[in-house]
Amino acid sequence: MINRQSAGTKGARGEGVGGQFKATTHPRGQTEVPRRKLPIQAINSSQARLLAEAKWGTGGTKSEPTGRVGVYYFSCSGHGGYVFDDAVLTQEERTLLLELGFTAENVLTVEDANTGHPDRVSSFFQKLTRQSINITRASSQKTNPNHLVWFMEEDCDFASVELVMKDVVHPNWTNIDNYCIQLADVCKRWSPNRETQIKLIDQLASDKQEYLSR
Repeated sequence: MINRQSAGTKGARGEGVGGQFKATTHPRGQTEVPRRKLPIQAINSSQARLLAEAKWGTGGTKSEPTGRVGVYYFSCSGHGGYVFDDAVLTQEERTLLLELGFTAENVLTVEDANTGHPDRVSSFFQKLTRQSINITRASSQKTNPNHLVWFMEEDCDFASVELVMKDVVHPNWTNIDNYCIQLADVCKRWSPNRETQIKLIDQLASDKQEYLSR
């Protein structure tokens, strides 16, 4: 069992699991987390924060480490969860999330016309029109109304993220033996395709357990 000093539980991820996760410092270094370079086509942390606040509310936003470059977690005034660009996923991870019943959302971006790097982001739920963002772009830029970003809410969706991405670790877990079991339990109760994906969820939990035990 790995126990770490509590950092307070209010607003902590995992509240949807009945408080089974205690707020602690992130056990970085315990899991041999690989550091990946952010893909040039992916949104950065500031852009992800903007989108999170547009979706879940502004004021008092806090971020937490996740274990992977390009995968962000925010606690906002109304809600919170993971925000990450589709570009940071492997093909296998993308397929698994789709099989569990999740989908990415279209976000409006102003991108470098040559590299696809998102210089600015907007979103349809921010009430900024495609026309208004077209007016302000430079000749070397293009607009993309279909830039894919995943929003995975903190109550339940977080568990699917952490099962699918082996290197993404809940910053509040305290017991490696129970962690993967708890993630699987949340997925079996709340993932959109839970009734048809029990075997897949169990396999993901087993794979995650093996990864963390290295």
